[in-house]
Amino acid sequence: MKEVINYILDLGPEVFLPLVMIIVGLIVRMKFPTAFSSGLTLGLAFLGMNVVIGFLFDTVGPAAEAFVENTGLQLKALDLGWPPNAAIAWAWPFAFLMFPVQIIINLVMLALNKTNCLNLDLWNVWNKIFTAVIVAGITNNLAMGFIVAAIEVVLELKNADLTQKQIQRMTGIPGIALPHALALTAVVLAPLNRLLDFIPGIKNLDIDAESLKEKLGIFGENHVVGFIIGILIALFARYDLKSTLALGVQAATALTLFPMVSTLFMKALAPISEAAGEFMKKRFPGKELYIVLDVELK
Repeated sequence: MKEVINYILDLGPEVFLPLVMIIVGLIVRMKFPTAFSSGLTLGLAFLGMNVVIGFLFDTVGPAAEAFVENTGLQLKALDLGWPPNAAIAWAWPFAFLMFPVQIIINLVMLALNKTNCLNLDLWNVWNKIFTAVIVAGITNNLAMGFIVAAIEVVLELKNADLTQKQIQRMTGIPGIALPHALALTAVVLAPLNRLLDFIPGIKNLDIDAESLKEKLGIFGENHVVGFIIGILIALFARYDLKSTLALGVQAATALTLFPMVSTLFMKALAPISEAAGEFMKKRFPGKELYIVLDVELK
């Protein structure tokens, strides 16, 4: 079982998640062509996002390094991002056991009416694995690692319930929610956001993306913002005129492609979300069910 799961995970999210989505689509009675199309589109979305991010790192990365060197900044900490953490999680000998733990907890909570979310984001189970690794390493207690990770599963689902309306409003995708551990920051950020509503001069500010575009004109457009950022980084990196203009256009390209690629997520997930919602509603009569997906939807 471990070897099978590890083989599938090694395919990467652009292959693994489409396979999961196609299987889920067939389970919820989608026609195979529709399920296959949705799953494949999801793989395209993930791969497209990786391509854009890779392009951004390849073009802006060297300039950012030159920026640091030329300004004399002393950066003593290195943010490795999630890939090294995920690698640590998947290298754990007990990592594959987290799959049944998450699935069983989710189904039990659904049956007991303790959540309205069905978590299909099995790729990001590595977050819970990483928690278990850290806890087990500190306490030298394997059971404690799984207990704390199980608590995280519950908290993610409950938080997904609480933030579902906001996530649906922001993404425009009906019937979805966000279970990612990152979303637990809402526990701290939501009260702070509410506090700002009572501060004169700030509470009436309309600073969402659309209103900023209206006020700033072309300077609120992604490609213009990207161009300006690229130019500024290049100037501090002491690039020549040709390289400076090139970096400006490259940064503008990356920021323009990001929202284009993100629309593929909606195209892929909406049909599966609707079909899964209808399927589960028949098995949980009167229950409003949300399909839980990845943080990349933001």
